[in-house]
Amino acid sequence: MRAPAIPSSRRCCARSSTTRSRAALHAHRLLRACVERAEYLEASRALLVDPLADVRRSAIRIVSFARHEPALPQLIELLRDRKPTVAREAADALLRYGEAARGPLERARRRARPDERAPLAELIARLDDANA
Repeated sequence: MRAPAIPSSRRCCARSSTTRSRAALHAHRLLRACVERAEYLEASRALLVDPLADVRRSAIRIVSFARHEPALPQLIELLRDRKPTVAREAADALLRYGEAARGPLERARRRARPDERAPLAELIARLDDANA
């Protein structure tokens, strides 16, 4: 008897944008044991745009503790999330990246509208304090 096929991470993440986000998050957790680390982190990165704030926060934690650098631009975007808990989690995540986040944060600050620069500058200052 053949082992059941493991769903690809893309299919799993495609389902996450439906109303079944919590089920998709559970499937994502199970995916961790089934695929390589890089594929799991890419699947986690796809969850950063999920409609549920809890799912986005969980994905933020996953990619930031792994210091998955391809997720940095999305984490910077999440600083402006409509849910304050998600925005705070994104800020904490960027601090976990340390110096690796400095370049993307500086670029985002230079490109940001004037009213959006202060939070980015504050985060860069917090990075400086953490490294001092």
